[in-house]
Amino acid sequence: MRTKVLIYCCFFLFLASANRVQGVDGFWSGEVSNFTVGKAQAEEWLSDFKLLQKQIPTLSPSEEAWLHRELAGEILTSRALLAMDSKEFYIKRSRTLIEKLITALSSISENKLQDKKQEVLFWAITANTMMNYGLWQSVHVLINEGILDKNTRGIENFINEDSGYLNIVLQAETIMDRVVIQYLNDTLPAN
Repeated sequence: MRTKVLIYCCFFLFLASANRVQGVDGFWSGEVSNFTVGKAQAEEWLSDFKLLQKQIPTLSPSEEAWLHRELAGEILTSRALLAMDSKEFYIKRSRTLIEKLITALSSISENKLQDKKQEVLFWAITANTMMNYGLWQSVHVLINEGILDKNTRGIENFINEDSGYLNIVLQAETIMDRVVIQYLNDTLPAN
């Protein structure tokens, strides 16, 4: 297990040193606990996710009602499965998850925090949502449907053409390693 973790960490460091991971320099060089650096990274991502959100249409009330009706039961019917593969489903899922990211990143960047614990919570929500495969699956479907432009900064900063959504996963893992885990281990330096 330790060997696997060590290999994984070396792989991450290699990618980071090869400039595959994008972001505010201090955030990736180990200064995550510095609030100013973390705030700057949150502001950058917030801007990117807001650009992405602007491209995603809002479902009409009738589309919302249809999707709710098709997915209402506890049993996955063939109609529910078809609804889960619809443009409306991908729009709703991506909007919901991006709104969750915007809320968390806004709280961090605007310093709307009660204490260090709440800041770590918002970073954990950010990392968890950024790693959500369903978000990036939805983004890919919406790009293929012509709804999203893959060249938008909010997309190209997170998705690497060669490796799918690897950039975003590496960024989320860094948040977990340098903020959340350090906080839980009582090793997160004070600001």
